[in-house]
Amino acid sequence: MNPGLSQNNFKEPYYDKQSKNALYITFGRMPGFKTTLVQYERIIIQHSNSFFNSAGIKLGIGLVKEWEQYKDGVGNTSSANLFTFFGRKANHLDISAGLFYTFPESIEEFGSEKPETLYPSFTLSYRYQKPLGIFVLRAGIGFPFELIHLSLGFCF
Repeated sequence: MNPGLSQNNFKEPYYDKQSKNALYITFGRMPGFKTTLVQYERIIIQHSNSFFNSAGIKLGIGLVKEWEQYKDGVGNTSSANLFTFFGRKANHLDISAGLFYTFPESIEEFGSEKPETLYPSFTLSYRYQKPLGIFVLRAGIGFPFELIHLSLGFCF
């Protein structure tokens, strides 16, 4: 038997050990407002050693500040997105699409003209994450509230 083809030489693919959960803080900035979000993502589909690396769901909650839509300039936001990222090793192209929901910070404002709004959302980001590492860095552009954003977090 050829020792190069023996069953003992087959190893588990490198990327199968990648963490499936990530938690990070995103800071977004656009003229007129700024956003701070805490986001959780879960990888649902993972392809070992492929350029199409992963796909999953991302959920977020946060604040929109300096926004004239609400009387004190602060609103809450939540988001639900589907995401995918492409690339091998540590450098990835991160793409997500979904919905952003905004609502006032205080109950009194629910009677205002624009108490809550649902927006489509889209982000295109550079993502630094080693396959077996715990650190996540994202930077990119998005719509509507992550126009220019930076995310820092960890995987588990």
